Amino acid sequence: MPGCCVPSCKNSSAKRYLMKHFPRNPEIRAQWTLNIPRPNWIPTTYSCICEVWFILI
Repeated sequence: MPGCCVPSCKNSSAKRYLMKHFPRNPEIRAQWTLNIPRPNWIPTTYSCICEVWFILI
């Protein structure tokens, strides 16, 4: 059950939130990564962001 990679976000698929995996396209993936407040963080194949952050941004 993936959880959201955004710091302080406790949402997960277990709580019935839709989880989005990071895109494979390096340019789009870099844009997503810049919008997450985690310095020097590199997303893995399993990193996800919950649907809430797409609504808020």
